[in-house]
Amino acid sequence: MSSTFNYVRSYFESPPSAPGKGNTSLGGPSIFANLFFTPRNLDITNWPYQDPVTGGNVYYRNTNGIANPRWILNNTIQTSLTNRFFSKVYYAGERK
Repeated sequence: MSSTFNYVRSYFESPPSAPGKGNTSLGGPSIFANLFFTPRNLDITNWPYQDPVTGGNVYYRNTNGIANPRWILNNTIQTSLTNRFFSKVYYAGERK
């Protein structure tokens, strides 16, 4: 008889990603959904993304209808923690 037991704990952090429709994402903030609806000629690398006083989102629209992807990247996070347990038992006995 032999057996093996394995425990795996996986944890990761990533920017939130969700599908988007128009100027907002369907499942909460999404870096990709908001980036796809940003005009290509807007230089978001050099554009301010966070209000220095309030810490809020700053973007090219006055209404902030689309969150700045850089603000999402620096202020929101999606995490996942998974615990797994694997086992295998082997028994080779005599047949009667």
